[in-house]
Amino acid sequence: MTASRLSWARAAAVAVTLTCAPACASNPTRPAGAPVFADVAMPVVPPALGASPDVQAQHAKAWNQLQSGDSRGAALTFQDLLKYLPTFYPAETGLGYVNLAAKQYQAAMMRFRAALIHDGRYAPALQGLVEAELGLGRTAEAIDALERLVPLSPDPEAVRTRLDVLRLKEMQSFIDGARAARQAGRYDEARGLLERAQNRAPTSAAILAELAAVETDRRSFGPAEAYARRAIEVDVNDASGHAALGAVFEARGQYRDALAAYTRAASIDSRWNDAVTRVRERTEAGLVPTEFKDLEAAATVTRAEAAAYIGTRLERLLAAAPRRVLAVATDVRQHWAEPWILTVTGAGVMEILPNHTFQPAQSVRRDEMAAILAALVELALNDRSKELVSLRAVRPRFADLSEVHLFYPPAALAVASGTMTIGEDARFNPTRPVTGADFVRAIRRIQQIAR
Repeated sequence: MTASRLSWARAAAVAVTLTCAPACASNPTRPAGAPVFADVAMPVVPPALGASPDVQAQHAKAWNQLQSGDSRGAALTFQDLLKYLPTFYPAETGLGYVNLAAKQYQAAMMRFRAALIHDGRYAPALQGLVEAELGLGRTAEAIDALERLVPLSPDPEAVRTRLDVLRLKEMQSFIDGARAARQAGRYDEARGLLERAQNRAPTSAAILAELAAVETDRRSFGPAEAYARRAIEVDVNDASGHAALGAVFEARGQYRDALAAYTRAASIDSRWNDAVTRVRERTEAGLVPTEFKDLEAAATVTRAEAAAYIGTRLERLLAAAPRRVLAVATDVRQHWAEPWILTVTGAGVMEILPNHTFQPAQSVRRDEMAAILAALVELALNDRSKELVSLRAVRPRFADLSEVHLFYPPAALAVASGTMTIGEDARFNPTRPVTGADFVRAIRRIQQIAR
């Protein structure tokens, strides 16, 4: 475990003790004779103020009044000092503690800030400001005050430990808030909270994993995978990064990869055992209909079968594709092929129709198959531009498809790449249904091209 992680662990262990300090200090049920602020020394009077012995005696009297429980008497004595010496900021600080004792946190905060205008390094005012800001629920401001207090405190290690506690608490509140916003679909809000958390902990694996979850829910799988892998790089023994990567693969329909990632997460944290079971149950053998396994013998191929076959045979190729903002398909939720339909439409290989349906049961025709294969050829040759240009330059002649036809370019690329063929009559037959054998053969050819 690194030094940084040891620091956080130590901070977490003492969190309960430290975070109750303000409440314990001003507990109205304290034992008789116990000081109101047991852990706070009297605000010192800096020599630079040149205070007379009488002024210092009055200041000590006011503090003792406060510590004995006479808040009203303390307030009057501190106020008399300020009337006599308006810039006597130790008395201003004392009034801040009077307000703290009464849980008047806003007034206390203003008193401490007024004292710090006179001396920005006055430790008693900074110490009180921490409690006032915490009382107001302003953790970030309390952290800022503690950071200023560290070099001024006689016990800087104790201040650093409390600082770690507050940073941990603040980071967790950001993460919890982001998780709730993500689950409610407020992705921009979630990302904003996580970015604020990153300002405190730039290399936190937990924050990176949550950013991956936000992008996964938005179906922005490229950024999601990058965040998840970065989380694993930061801490390979943190289950959250492996689980986040598993969620990306699962959403893409890459179940073998998802299973491996979730299994690694579960080996670190048993909470991910359910995810392992879920993904294992969603393997191809248990998820798809029996007919899908015999696709090569089928007389026709449905759009759902096409999406699933492409998704299970060309996982890596689809994973590398630029992700598109998906239109909503109203007829695929809970469909057996939903994961692969989302994957292939997100990669731009198949289209959601203008009426916001995918029509998974509709048979694939040769013109649509040409469009699908052309998109896959372009993905396969993404880094081999010369080959792609050469294939696009081929202009085959079709007896039933002119060069100005909408489907001529994809049909030409499909034939030129060898993923589709035409008969001796030179007819492309764009409206003819695709057979399972033709479809399987075409995808095998794409696999060869992609190697």
